[in-house]
Amino acid sequence: THQEATAFVFLSLLAICFWRQVDPQRGSVGAGIAAAALFLLRPESVLLTPVLLLLSGRPRLLPVLKTVGPVGLVIFAYAAINWTLTGHLSPSTLNGRRWLYFSAVEGVGTADLVALVLLNWTDRLARFVLAMPWGLVFWPALGLAIEGGADIVRRRARGTGALVLWTVVHLATFLVVMPSMGHGGRYQPLWPGVFLLLVAEGVMSVELTVRQVLRRRSGLQARAGPVLL
Repeated sequence: THQEATAFVFLSLLAICFWRQVDPQRGSVGAGIAAAALFLLRPESVLLTPVLLLLSGRPRLLPVLKTVGPVGLVIFAYAAINWTLTGHLSPSTLNGRRWLYFSAVEGVGTADLVALVLLNWTDRLARFVLAMPWGLVFWPALGLAIEGGADIVRRRARGTGALVLWTVVHLATFLVVMPSMGHGGRYQPLWPGVFLLLVAEGVMSVELTVRQVLRRRSGLQARAGPVLL
């Protein structure tokens, strides 16, 4: 279990690092291979490739093919094997896990399940990441995390932005397909580290803003000159 989560984090970071290489030709191949390996580890990770392509702006055709090619080949082989063995394109374990997780909450609507998962994540981040009662610290930390995300967008930090967007998209995938707390959070292993990263970005952004305001005030006072009594 822990090895799977660690491998998921490693392959996600590896694909993004290759994608951000200066040489787009070599980087595209490396990103494609890492994304293909990530798909084999966790099939829902197929969405990482569209995330990278979306943030690439207007990439050239050859780098795109070098990224999509390995992922496409692995998806085709994976789907063909599933179809041959089970008659379904999706993994046979998906229905089993859905039955396992949702059998105890029959009658609960999807919106309520999604809300429960998100509330559970707030508690989990507060208890195990911030190590504080969630009502006391979590909401200010969430505000800093949102500011950190906005600062990443303003700075156009594509590597960090890709990691944050991939983390959000991956969580959204489970909220749509399998909104369950039964997996204990191991299916979204990026969130604890990315949340701390966003909080740190938010703290630095707020600190920079405060410094700029203080400099402007001191500059205005210097221009105004001494006050005569």
